[in-house]
Amino acid sequence: MPSSTVRTFTDPDAYHAAIRHTHAEGIVTGRGQFRAELTLVRLDRVSLHRSEEALPRLTYSAVDPALFLVAFPVHRDQQLYLGGLEMAHGDIFASAPARRRTIGWRPVADGAPSS
Repeated sequence: MPSSTVRTFTDPDAYHAAIRHTHAEGIVTGRGQFRAELTLVRLDRVSLHRSEEALPRLTYSAVDPALFLVAFPVHRDQQLYLGGLEMAHGDIFASAPARRRTIGWRPVADGAPSS
C-alpha cells in the first residue's frame, strides 16, 4: 500500500539506520548541531528517498544489491561524491542491480546528456 513519511533526526546514527534498504555508516565532519530530514515515499514497486542534512559528513553506504539506485544532487552548491566520483548539479548516477554496473550522465554545453 502506498505511503509516505517525513522524519527529522538529531542523531547521525539513528538517521543512517532509518535509510531503508541500505547499510550506512558515517561521521559528521562539520561543527554544530546535526540535523537531518528524511522523506520516504513508498509506492507499489518504487521507493523514493530524499534527505537534507545541516552539516557535512562522510558516509559509507551499501545499497541492497537487488535494487536499482538512481541518485543526483538537488542543490547547485551541494557536494556529492558517489563511488569516488564528484557529482555536479545536473548529473545523474545510476547503478543497475544485476552486476552493479554504474552508469553516469553529465550534461554537456548544449544541454544534451552524455555518458
